[in-house]
Amino acid sequence: MQKGKESDKITAEGFEKFVRKPRNVIILVLCILALIGAIISGYFLVMSAKTCSTEACFKTGVEKCSPAIYTAQNSDTALLYTIKGISGTTCVINVRLLGIKQGSIELNKLIGKDMDCSITLGTYSQPEKDIKKCRGKLKESIQEIIIQRMQSQIIENIGEISAKLTQVL
Repeated sequence: MQKGKESDKITAEGFEKFVRKPRNVIILVLCILALIGAIISGYFLVMSAKTCSTEACFKTGVEKCSPAIYTAQNSDTALLYTIKGISGTTCVINVRLLGIKQGSIELNKLIGKDMDCSITLGTYSQPEKDIKKCRGKLKESIQEIIIQRMQSQIIENIGEISAKLTQVL
């Protein structure tokens, strides 16, 4: 137990010696101010995303790659777009599937999943249109469904496929 008290005393004494030097106090204050500034800046960068109610507003945000949030509703789906920022020469946009309006029941497992898509800076296109430039759980799940559907089609048509292959050979 005494070792713990001694180490506490040494730490307190060491801090007192550190604080006695005016230069060290200035450094300590500057570090605390820098930390507070970084926290405040980070908060405003993340929380300052503009909420767009039109696609035109969102398009402007994408072209400038400035933080914005947009919910797109079409006949099949509801998607939430969040412009995350610049990464190299691209603008990174998060796409989250909020709902499925039409389609098979297997698509319901996609709801709530998201992916990050990259678009060339200064241009505009719907991020999910070129899925090769996306990564994340939503993309992986879409690919799984496509593979399952292809396997089902092959199994259903195996006789026709086999007959056509033997005709070619």
